[in-house]
Order: sequence, then C-alpha cells, then structure tokens
Amino acid sequence: MNTYFREINYLPLRTWNQTRMMFNIREDEGDDASRAYAAGFTRDEKLAALGLIADIKKRGYEVVRAELNRTMPLQLDEEDEELNLE
Repeated sequence: MNTYFREINYLPLRTWNQTRMMFNIREDEGDDASRAYAAGFTRDEKLAALGLIADIKKRGYEVVRAELNRTMPLQLDEEDEELNLE
C-alpha cells in the first residue's frame, strides 16, 4: 500500500513527506521502486516535488527543512495546548 500523505492539508509539508518518502524508498529498495512510488503522484505533486528538490539543491537540505518547520502552522490540538499553557 502506498502512502501519498494526501490527508495533510499544508501543501509544503505534504510535498516534503512525499519527496522524503521517495528518497527513502530509493535508499531501501532502489531506483525502480522509487520511480514506481513517484508514478502515483499527481501532475501537481510531481511538479511540487521537483521544485522542492531544486530548492534543496540550491539552498541546502537543512535550510529548507528549517524553513518548513518555522513556517508550518500549528494544528488545532497544538493551538489548544499552547493556549492552555498561559
């Protein structure tokens, strides 16, 4: 069963997860398995993954990952917990 993370509404995180999964599959199972996984992407998902890969090549993995973490909105349950801390 393939997981494409489509339940994630925040598109940058969905793209990050899909792209990371593609590279993990390549490391574990090889190029053919990675291509098979990526074949299940929609056209927009493929374009987003290519854009992410280009951004990582240009700015570096850690920079792109840190930016994603910094800009990601809190989920409702996280917002509720944060409000209760005051």
